[in-house]
Amino acid sequence: MKRRQFMLGMVSTFSGASLLRPLSAQNTPAPSITAPPIYRVPPVVTALLYSPDGSTLAVSGYHEVILHKADMTGTLARLMGKSDRIESIAYSPDGKMLAVVGGSPARFGEVQFWDTTTNTLLKAVEVAPDSLFGASFSPDGKLLGCGGADSAVRVISVPDGKVKLKFDNHSDWTFATTWATDSKHILSTGRDRAIKLVVAENGSFVDDINTHTSAFRAMAHHPKAEQVLVAGDDGLIRLYQVFRSTPRTMNQEDHNLLRSYDAIPFQLNALVFSKDGTMFAAGGEGNVVSVFRTDNGGEAKPDKPVIGGKPLLTLMGHKGTVHTLAFHPDGKTLATGGFDGLVRTYEIPSGRLIGSYVPVPITKPTAK
Repeated sequence: MKRRQFMLGMVSTFSGASLLRPLSAQNTPAPSITAPPIYRVPPVVTALLYSPDGSTLAVSGYHEVILHKADMTGTLARLMGKSDRIESIAYSPDGKMLAVVGGSPARFGEVQFWDTTTNTLLKAVEVAPDSLFGASFSPDGKLLGCGGADSAVRVISVPDGKVKLKFDNHSDWTFATTWATDSKHILSTGRDRAIKLVVAENGSFVDDINTHTSAFRAMAHHPKAEQVLVAGDDGLIRLYQVFRSTPRTMNQEDHNLLRSYDAIPFQLNALVFSKDGTMFAAGGEGNVVSVFRTDNGGEAKPDKPVIGGKPLLTLMGHKGTVHTLAFHPDGKTLATGGFDGLVRTYEIPSGRLIGSYVPVPITKPTAK
């Protein structure tokens, strides 16, 4: 997989010193960040998320997360850290903490915990030798899960940043994690095509809940049911129940599959449910975002999945790959971000484009 071109077209400096580091400096420690980056053009948006109370939209930048008012009318704070690439952000269930994961490719993977009341850094820890992805808080807020380019899944205690579990059963990059509602089981998926269910306390393997059909790049837990939505390289979106109710057989039937939806003809990178679970959105390599009704007709049961279902909406206007999506908690707004560096907001369910925004301050070059 090509790594996301986070730096493409961007010049960024801190206190006048260039951060475009030469090859000879790749193995030296990352610089300490003391001043906001200077942007000439918008960086690729790899992560965005509304706060649980809906007042704030957090957006990834270079070495930072920028906090905006939810209506994009003003910037609230800039949370600067060591990781040059921010791959995923997650709010704790009570909204009092923001987790930021990412790192520097092939150098380190970092987790940051921020206090959202004061916008101060609580803890930053390097826990991996490569970038981290797919941050998710356990429902009780005590643990954070994340995947990585080293194929491992880590469970990290909050907010001290100690690695409680390193799970190595995946055979390729892990892009997404989520939790069962009991806060005891963590799910993970990635390029090896498996959705793995594990006991978070001790790493005991419970199940591969799916038949290995596609490399998955996104996963989302249904907010009202013990189900997970996955999507990836084959453009198919599948809804699985988390815990198996039908015994596994040697025939490798997809027993846990509940629903699938009409295929989208490109790789999918992002999935998000609305807060009530009645809708979800999907985006990826194409320049559109598709919004589906979760219930695509009929009663879905293990071994009797409902197959097919066209999008409710197709949201246009993106220029290049979509990397990240976020529903506002009220379900009336969907935010999108991706390769062109813009944040777009759409009215739901009409699909009307509310606006497109540059989420970082742009500084024009000084004339010589």
